[in-house]
Amino acid sequence: MTSLNPAHWMNVARWLALYPPDAAIKHLPRHLGELLEADRTWVFRYDAGLNGFVRTHKWVRDGCRPTLEDFQEVTVDALRGLREVLQCGRPVHFPDANRFSGGTPELRRRIIRNGIRAAIAVPIFVNEQLAGILGQDTERDTREWDEEARATLKTTAEIIGGLFARESPPGGAPAQEPAPLRFALYVVQGDGVVLLPQEQILHISSFRNHSCLHTVDGRKLDGLRSLSEWENLLPPGGFTRVHRSHIVNIDRIARLDRAGGDWRLWLAGGATPLPVGRPHRFKMQKLLLPGPRHAMREDAANAAPSSPAMTPFFLRPME
Repeated sequence: MTSLNPAHWMNVARWLALYPPDAAIKHLPRHLGELLEADRTWVFRYDAGLNGFVRTHKWVRDGCRPTLEDFQEVTVDALRGLREVLQCGRPVHFPDANRFSGGTPELRRRIIRNGIRAAIAVPIFVNEQLAGILGQDTERDTREWDEEARATLKTTAEIIGGLFARESPPGGAPAQEPAPLRFALYVVQGDGVVLLPQEQILHISSFRNHSCLHTVDGRKLDGLRSLSEWENLLPPGGFTRVHRSHIVNIDRIARLDRAGGDWRLWLAGGATPLPVGRPHRFKMQKLLLPGPRHAMREDAANAAPSSPAMTPFFLRPME
């Protein structure tokens, strides 16, 4: 259990890049629950006046009782003491529910009734204002969330606050339209993690179960995944499989050639062409040709002269 778990933050980065805010938040409770070995993880979002909750997300471990609906009905007065602590930026952490004395009798009764043995809650802020709560609890035993676990929850709450800020405020005017997000990978290399934006990825190649990420500046990074896994991870609008051993960044495609029946794809910044597998050829034509098939011949006729050994039918200026 560590707040620096690379796989956890790689998945968080993936959700932030691929999904709208609310959908990205929905992925977090399960992942946090399994990572930090809790029985339940939940996200509450306050309404604009902090008088109640307007949206919740939850994850419940198999075999455990769902409790979220019961706590949604807790009165504002019953939560006021906890809310004041959260507004100060401090977590609410009780390792043993039997010794919990930070709330009202109503709140304590609900905790006992639902079999909660221990719990923690951290505040979610938007523009320095309390906007929600991220929390976990367990019914199997008492426990204390250690420093690294609390750091993981705190950082995740900050991320959720950023997602809340991109949405319309509860009961308020629509939020300003955010700038389009660009996909990025967090690639584990040795004992560290390398941030790799989408525009820096040239292509991904594989040999058996080993993969290699090729960057526009000539680096080669260990992929540690099969190409099938990369296909599920990468955004489909930005990357495509062109061969059983190659996935390419669509934005980096420069030219597609065929000579003697062999189809080859040139990438901007790439030193050598990549083969195009037969099952992927029709897809490549649809992807690269803006018009009907006869436009392919016109593009080839108007293209810059190429080697006699190659017959280009699509040409884009190399960067």
